[in-house]
Amino acid sequence: MTHPDRSAHDLNVPIQHSGRWFQDNLGRTLLLRGINVCGSSKLPTRPYPGSTHLYDDILFWDHRNVSFVNRPFPLEDAHEHFSRLSAWGLTLIRLLVPWESIEHEGPGCYDEEYIDYLRQLIEMMPRYGIKCIIDPHQDTWSRFSGGSGAPGWTFEVAGLNIKHFKETGAAYVHNTNAVPGDPLPMVWPTNYTKLASCTMFTLFFAGDTFAPHRTYQSQSIQQFLNHHFIEAYRHLAERLSDLEAVLAFEFMNEPHPGYIGLDHLDSFDPIMNLLFGDSPTPLQSFALGDGIPQTVDVYIKSWPFPTKKSHDRVINASQTSAWFSGCVWKEHGVWTVDDQGVPRLVNTHYFSKHPKTGEKISFYEDFYKPLVNRYVAAIQSVKKEYYCLVEPLANEKPPVYNEHDHHHNVIFSPHWYDLDSVFYKKFNARMTHDVQCLQRGGNVFSATYFGKRGAKKNYRGQIKNIKEDGLLNMGEKPCIMGEVGIPMDLNNKMAFEDDNYENHVHFMDAIIYALETNLISFTLWNYDVFNDHEYGDHWNGENFSIYSVKKSEEDYMRHDDGNSKLSKKHLYDGGRVLEAVLRPYAAKVAGTPVSAEFNIDTLQYTFSFIPDCKGSTTTEIFVPYFHYGNKTIKTDVSFGRCSYIEEFQTLYHQYELNDPLPKLVTITMGILTTESANSCSVMMSKKGPYISPSTGARKLGGLSSTTRSPNVSNVFSHVRPPTTPLPFQHRLRRMKLSDEEEEEEQDETVYSISESFKRYDLMTEFINLKNPNHCPLGVYVMPSSENLYVWYGVIFVHQGYYSSGTFKFRLAIPESYPEYPPAVTFMSDMFHPLVDGGGNLSITQQFPTWRPYEDYIFHILHYIKNIFKKNILDRLIDKHCFNKEAYRLYRTDIKVFSKLAQQCSQLSITESYLFDHFPDDNLIRFSPMSESKFGKHPMDCKRLLY
Repeated sequence: MTHPDRSAHDLNVPIQHSGRWFQDNLGRTLLLRGINVCGSSKLPTRPYPGSTHLYDDILFWDHRNVSFVNRPFPLEDAHEHFSRLSAWGLTLIRLLVPWESIEHEGPGCYDEEYIDYLRQLIEMMPRYGIKCIIDPHQDTWSRFSGGSGAPGWTFEVAGLNIKHFKETGAAYVHNTNAVPGDPLPMVWPTNYTKLASCTMFTLFFAGDTFAPHRTYQSQSIQQFLNHHFIEAYRHLAERLSDLEAVLAFEFMNEPHPGYIGLDHLDSFDPIMNLLFGDSPTPLQSFALGDGIPQTVDVYIKSWPFPTKKSHDRVINASQTSAWFSGCVWKEHGVWTVDDQGVPRLVNTHYFSKHPKTGEKISFYEDFYKPLVNRYVAAIQSVKKEYYCLVEPLANEKPPVYNEHDHHHNVIFSPHWYDLDSVFYKKFNARMTHDVQCLQRGGNVFSATYFGKRGAKKNYRGQIKNIKEDGLLNMGEKPCIMGEVGIPMDLNNKMAFEDDNYENHVHFMDAIIYALETNLISFTLWNYDVFNDHEYGDHWNGENFSIYSVKKSEEDYMRHDDGNSKLSKKHLYDGGRVLEAVLRPYAAKVAGTPVSAEFNIDTLQYTFSFIPDCKGSTTTEIFVPYFHYGNKTIKTDVSFGRCSYIEEFQTLYHQYELNDPLPKLVTITMGILTTESANSCSVMMSKKGPYISPSTGARKLGGLSSTTRSPNVSNVFSHVRPPTTPLPFQHRLRRMKLSDEEEEEEQDETVYSISESFKRYDLMTEFINLKNPNHCPLGVYVMPSSENLYVWYGVIFVHQGYYSSGTFKFRLAIPESYPEYPPAVTFMSDMFHPLVDGGGNLSITQQFPTWRPYEDYIFHILHYIKNIFKKNILDRLIDKHCFNKEAYRLYRTDIKVFSKLAQQCSQLSITESYLFDHFPDDNLIRFSPMSESKFGKHPMDCKRLLY
């Protein structure tokens, strides 16, 4: 069996495509994996380190004299970071290059020093098998309108004064606006509904249509901006055209239509737009920008809706203008001021119909695609081999491509995030929502999923819809998911305190599972070398990086063995959620991929493909040393044979060219366990692994085999990855005894006897629940098989506001019980005055003071049943209620309360909630009824518990 001389994830190969699949020069299908580098590249490095929590009253506004040199990192550090990313199998880099970084000094003035830096950086990439995509990154147009992207001078072209955005509410800029008491991060996306961002996008895409009278240097604003944007990246393409590592140029990160397409201008649709903090309507934004004070609604986070109105406040009492020469929309007759000085809309449908023809506007057809076609043609005029990535509007379907559009080397590149978890910065695998379904008109019941398996099903379905929409609307084009990732500061940053990233790993695993099962290439968001626990990615409160300087320092301290240089270069130091990110994947496939799946718990990877490649019979699978290093790998293949070279982190599958080909080849890879190892022995050779002849086996190949690396020098010899898969790492770490604890062995023996009595009492209390009146009717409980101090339960509610509900809950019994009461947590979101957003139940109204040996668990169970009864709800006292909004609605608007309570009940009996849970979510599980179990008349048996 021949061994190729490079790794599976080495991208130093010509990349082309056939239909929806990327291919190498041998015709093998390529599944690409990579990372965005990096979040802090949105900000300049000079004149002071860019970070949105910093502000200098002089330097911040001097937008022409800045530099982005050393973004994403200094050249002297590139070896470390490229080595790390290559070792992690992330060899496709989406390199952030904002428009401002190239042309900040003024129109047509390019920063050649920065471009020289980029050239030197990209020239290094082939040494590590890396290719890159140039990303003209932007968020809400520019950092001066609260995001990143366009140079500051673009506002001057439009007639906007960036120094007056704060007073006029034209933008929320973290550098200038953030003050103690302001809403937490995630305010920045609200700029997509504010004057500065909406105006610039409208003028950029459709200024000729909606603002034809506003010009700059005798040229329409749209044409002026379009020309300089395209020319800046065409110039960059020319400067980089001889570099083999540059694979593609993207058109624009997360484009936005601004006001284009809005049906009315007196409000924003809260389903399609985030209303958070100050939330002026379009008309109010026009008035504020023109120096007219407005009383605007202020929104705060809430549940079950993302935000709700909290209060209102007056903005721009100083009557400041955001314009140098008057409001462009007032100038074009969109709105006016009446005789009483009140702003009035003149044409509320101005942006939804063509001002001259009256025809309905299509953003994609009329404005977006024509500009994309111009941009792609300009980039490919430099080098026709360049690919160009085209992204749809956020959370919308892609444009429909027809024969008149530019198709050559165009890639569909959507983004996807779990918006619910990103906004609330919470994830615990208990419940996820399909926001995509809700935005497309689906109901809350079909858009709700429970448990880790439910999260995978949810995300897999959303990614599948995106992929299919792309194929349907844009044709048989390759797809790269340009951004996908998770916030690392989830759940109140608890992981930063205890180093337990278990929830994060489950979250990331569910997302990458959805991508790999849909066979989609992707670049994660993001790898930021400046990330730390306090300021995250140093941009608008975001913290997504899978690498953190802070964590790297902590790892260095743990691993330091006197050789500080070696420890600091540790390949996995600083990595976060690597258990989920570093996983096997078929990078180069000798055929057409059919399915792929990785099980993070068993470390088993299964991949199937149709062996129809004419140019090669070798499939290469990336096998991360992080999981599989120094372990014997077991492979089961339906056809052909496998070989594993640990140095390359690659499993090679090959077959003979003349062999009769099956319709499908399936490769299953995992770690050889002690049990399976007893059935065969493994010998090593320089040519590859063999099974010992004494077992009657043959050279590695066929249906079942074990694989280990040949005796070669290992570039990862200094790497010390975890030897125990998560979540057991954290459990084992907590179980280790210190020297002092070992010295107290005698005391622990006494404690162990006392503990045995406690467990006996607790088990006796559980057994006594079968006695009359102990366990209330409709309530079922059982202890965890792993921990007697955790009980799982379910209650069936038959009457009242929560009728038909089937609510699972967990009792966490403290080891000090009965001195202290159990804690009750419902397993799904519950809209109830006594239950908070995390499912925790307040028991203080019934048990203001817990009385040991008088109050018992069965009292808690009766209390759980009673909280759903009307007479108990009527007697609730505000101070005992965790959910103040539910308490208020019950007192003031019983119809709304009843509707929300019924939503909880209906969600609790959805198939996802009942059947998709993992056993560790709640040991009480359900299975659907079947005639084989109940006969033909199962009317009295609603569900089966097992």
